Amino acid sequence: MLFCIKWFEVLSKLGIDFGIIGYSNSPSIHKGFDKRLEHVDKDLLTSEMIAFYNRGGGNNEVLALREALDQIEPESGDTKTVIFFSDGQLCTDCDPNELRQLFKEAERKNVRIIGIGIGRDANFVKDWFSPGIYVEDVKNLPDVLGKVLIDI
Repeated sequence: MLFCIKWFEVLSKLGIDFGIIGYSNSPSIHKGFDKRLEHVDKDLLTSEMIAFYNRGGGNNEVLALREALDQIEPESGDTKTVIFFSDGQLCTDCDPNELRQLFKEAERKNVRIIGIGIGRDANFVKDWFSPGIYVEDVKNLPDVLGKVLIDI
């Protein structure tokens, strides 16, 4: 989690606006676009994200992606990108056809979705997301995110 907070700090320093949405059975907004990271207590954000992660649950990518698209749509900017992380199997709590429709909607709205699967159960991202990046070992995530940031 500490690495995530550091990555968020880098995004802020670069002037890249972002939101943070966690999900399992349903999404939870950890940081909206309306808040700058410097105004969010980083310890509180870290604790909230860890608590959300430890709750466990399923994977409802549909609700999470819907929330992400709703959050990013009104934002201004030449480039809109959703970086979608998963550590589990696809759509344990959703309809894959609805997910396909959301990918099409994002494409119509010029929102790029990058899927990043972390761990042995998340290699589905290569088949569902374009681009889809599979990271078997979380220790490799910093390098992967560095490359993603360069490409954005």
